[in-house]
Amino acid sequence: DYPELYTEVKGSQSVVSERGRNTLVGFMKRLKVFFSWCIDEGIIRESPLSGFDMPAEKYGTPIYITKAEIHKIFNHDFSAEPHLDRQRDIFVFQCNVGCRVGDLLRLKKRDVINGAVEYIPTKTIKENARTVVVPLNSVAQEIVDRYAGLPGDQLLPFDSSERYNVSIKTVFEKAGIVMWECRNCGHLVTGTTAPEVCPVCAHPQAFFEVHKENY
Repeated sequence: DYPELYTEVKGSQSVVSERGRNTLVGFMKRLKVFFSWCIDEGIIRESPLSGFDMPAEKYGTPIYITKAEIHKIFNHDFSAEPHLDRQRDIFVFQCNVGCRVGDLLRLKKRDVINGAVEYIPTKTIKENARTVVVPLNSVAQEIVDRYAGLPGDQLLPFDSSERYNVSIKTVFEKAGIVMWECRNCGHLVTGTTAPEVCPVCAHPQAFFEVHKENY
């Protein structure tokens, strides 16, 4: 709401852009912790967020894609759009490794050891700090080799989680992978065509329509 705050800071290169609900909730939670620390240290007497109703993160229905759909995405020609080509590779690598986006962002070349990627999942690092070892299959290894020339220790040409999510939506659309919604029960499923029968309510294919917000 106050983009001038960025422009008034000398040397600031921050780009003002919209943020998703969950991102904003995360910022607010960290700010709340900061104000609590200020109270403990005697810097302030009361948190500016006192009485503020902190909203919860909101997540959509998990959507699963098949191996055939991953294969279709990987083989789609994005040569005319190099940015999507790179983000597609990162997504397919993530599918084959199975890590979260946060962990994917932190992966380095040094994390690939003897044909496997090794990392400590950040989500469970406090409760169960253990190293996960995931062998790289031929597709994942091909992607790693494709970007072996990246500078420094960077494993993949990752941008940011926000831009990554937006790019993947475009990748799915251009590859012909569509999200379908059953008008009877709301079940969501992906594919080039809707299923013949809804696996939840058994209504026929005619009850499916393209979901309004694709990925």
